[in-house]
Amino acid sequence: MNKNSTVEYRLYYDETGRVTCMTNEHLPGNYIRINKEIYDRASYRSLRVINGKLTRITKDTDDFMLERRKNGYTSVKGHASILTNSTNLETQTYGFKYH
Repeated sequence: MNKNSTVEYRLYYDETGRVTCMTNEHLPGNYIRINKEIYDRASYRSLRVINGKLTRITKDTDDFMLERRKNGYTSVKGHASILTNSTNLETQTYGFKYH
């Protein structure tokens, strides 16, 4: 890459405004330019493009993470994705947290 060139970060979206990808490549389709902070996000599931502007949907049911709790789903200790009812294993309990 040339020293004088700058990277253009793009967020591509479909006809409903859902984000399809973020890239610095030139692809066919609808896109808006975004900054590096948005580009570096681990997830774009709660983002939508509405009237050509990036919007965060705060109550997106797909935008959640696990957190340790006293009540919730019991899993094998150290393996949150392995649910168990066993009393013979060391366990941890998790619940969902929206972010």
